[in-house]
Amino acid sequence: MATVIPPPSKKQKRAAQQPKEIEGIPEDLPNVVINFQASDTGDLVGGNIRVPGNATEKQLELLLNELLGSDEPVPFSFSLLKKATDSSNDTLVDITDNIYSSVLKPGHKSTEDHLTLVYTPRAVFKVKPITRSSASISGHGSTILAVQFAPHTSSRMVSGSGDSTARIWDCDTQTPLKTLTGHSNWVLAVSWSPDGKLIATGSMDNTIRIWDAKTGTQVGAPLVGHSKWITSLSWEPFHLLEDGHNTPRLVSSSKDTTVRVWDLERHICQYSMSGHRSSVSCVKWGGLGLIYSTSHDKTIKVWNSKDGRLVNTLSSHAHWVNHLALSTEFALRTGPFDEKGYWEGTTAEYKAKSLERFEKLAKIGGVVSERIVTASDDFTMYLWEPSRSTKPLLRMTGHQKLVNHVAFSPDGRYIASASFDNSIKLWDGRDGKFISTFRGHVAAVYQCAWSSDCRLLVSSSKDTTLKVWDVRTKKLQSDLPGHADEVYAVDWSVDGRRVGSGGKDKTVHGAEKENGAAAPPKENGAGLVPVLLVVEGALKENGVGAGLTLESPVAAGVPNENGAGLALESLVVAVDPNENGVVAPESVLVPLLLALLLEAEKENGLETGAGESLAVASVDDGALKVNGLTGAPDPKSGFVVLSLEVVFAENNEGLEAEVSFPAASAMVADDVVAEAPVAVESVSEPNLMPLAGLHEWSFTELLTAGAENEKGVTGLAADASFVSSAGLVLPKLNGLGLEVDA
Repeated sequence: MATVIPPPSKKQKRAAQQPKEIEGIPEDLPNVVINFQASDTGDLVGGNIRVPGNATEKQLELLLNELLGSDEPVPFSFSLLKKATDSSNDTLVDITDNIYSSVLKPGHKSTEDHLTLVYTPRAVFKVKPITRSSASISGHGSTILAVQFAPHTSSRMVSGSGDSTARIWDCDTQTPLKTLTGHSNWVLAVSWSPDGKLIATGSMDNTIRIWDAKTGTQVGAPLVGHSKWITSLSWEPFHLLEDGHNTPRLVSSSKDTTVRVWDLERHICQYSMSGHRSSVSCVKWGGLGLIYSTSHDKTIKVWNSKDGRLVNTLSSHAHWVNHLALSTEFALRTGPFDEKGYWEGTTAEYKAKSLERFEKLAKIGGVVSERIVTASDDFTMYLWEPSRSTKPLLRMTGHQKLVNHVAFSPDGRYIASASFDNSIKLWDGRDGKFISTFRGHVAAVYQCAWSSDCRLLVSSSKDTTLKVWDVRTKKLQSDLPGHADEVYAVDWSVDGRRVGSGGKDKTVHGAEKENGAAAPPKENGAGLVPVLLVVEGALKENGVGAGLTLESPVAAGVPNENGAGLALESLVVAVDPNENGVVAPESVLVPLLLALLLEAEKENGLETGAGESLAVASVDDGALKVNGLTGAPDPKSGFVVLSLEVVFAENNEGLEAEVSFPAASAMVADDVVAEAPVAVESVSEPNLMPLAGLHEWSFTELLTAGAENEKGVTGLAADASFVSSAGLVLPKLNGLGLEVDA
């Protein structure tokens, strides 16, 4: 009888690879002397330190956190600072594995040299991989030429089309929210203001229109002045907004060879900047008060935004210059908002936050600097630092056909270029040196866009596909088919949740991480509501290890890929009726589901848990009070579903399967159907779960009986049953409390 040998687990594969990673490192490799230097300020940390010559990036990270006295470990990337021996600029060499393989073996330095390691904080959040095309949304009557997400949310996206309209899309419900009508020809450019309040559209009818992003109504008359069609739009960075003004200015470029700055408070053209001799293909407003424009006259021009004066002309390309990107573009486009999304603030607060984000990104060695990269029909790219010199830092060659689009990563560390040679190339954003080529498309690549954590890159192509690339492994992460024709435009939302695209097939596509599907209703299961437990957030690697990813909750008794499946026992419900017979269960739904996830992480080194949300609550004839969450529902309103998002850390020591920690107290009225929705603001309660480690419950949503939220979860009647996709069945909600069956 044949013996069946199970395939190795991911942990076993990593262990098998470990000897290969250290193979070739001399056994007698001596220690080296290093010091750490901050990339933004240039300050040295910790003095001279002697470390092993094969010290890994992770070991350097632990050492630096200790030196900085960090309360929470911060992820860092490290680069060797190579001092130039002549008048050229210093260069940086990334340490991608260990000091020996990245620095000593290639000959950048020897063990006798003093090594200065420049450290840069990496994103402390992690964008989940985009794995599926979630929707094909029709509505436009012609080709879609431009798409862009709002700077503060992934639920709103704007598109411009050949049908002379722009549309604002609700990405949650996958429906058109507003149709922006008024242009009489193709809409070629769309741009969302950094504060998210306005949208600008530019058209082949030679006009620009400004729209209220919330209502979809046009703001003021069309901006008229250009004599040919609009090619590009860019907003004034919010931190440059002058005192006493609340609306940033707008700059536009046109085929008529001019660049114009528009005052949107007075609705007039403030400056018309002439100097190019051919069509202006792209314009960007920089964070240092300079405006950059590229043209088919083979030049890049630098303008002063305060008076419209020409500052410099950059000339090196041998053919049309198609596009340019700024190293600080992500911070400028999103203004005061980061991956956490929208927050309410004054203009002054928005300006201060925008300036803080810009300076943090722009500082190199303590000096605020801004680099630009330009792409051309001559198959080349150039990296520039216009505030310091009119000469390029580097000529970047390698593409075999015209380069159509370039994009800096949000941290400015990388550059991606999309070319008609069917490839995307990755370059170092600091010195322009080539890193890798991404091959997979079978036709011209039109555009590319970065995830906000700089780990992933998406590209759109003539071959009808979107492809997501992993920057660290330099490999294809996923293929996103769905379009029926060429894909001209693509964008990635700031929070990393969604990718939006548009093309020749007249449809807008939204792609997102594929979550586990909810359990289907059972027979005679009228009123069943699928509910999914979501655990968001990454565990710290030095605690339980990393590598595996829990994509959905492990059902009780069902083995996961590692063979682990914990038994799910009944949950304890504390029943304490009040004088009206309304029951308040004290420990509902939570303990064993979370214990299941936490224990799996503890045993198998899971890096991330994922899912949706789960909890139950209701109201009596008084105010709703659930651990500090207060509302004032209608006295006749009965059952509501309280959705919870759970974020937890790695310290799970002492956790036992039978542990019971308090969930939201719930008030369940017997046979009462809600008649009115309950509106309650989000409240965060970090102390609801007394486990070792950091845990946070966020009350994010209240849903009345019969109402349906954006995820399709419907409020329950008081006597309804429901089932979770994790396999937990909750049969009856009634006046005697909540009984749980596994």
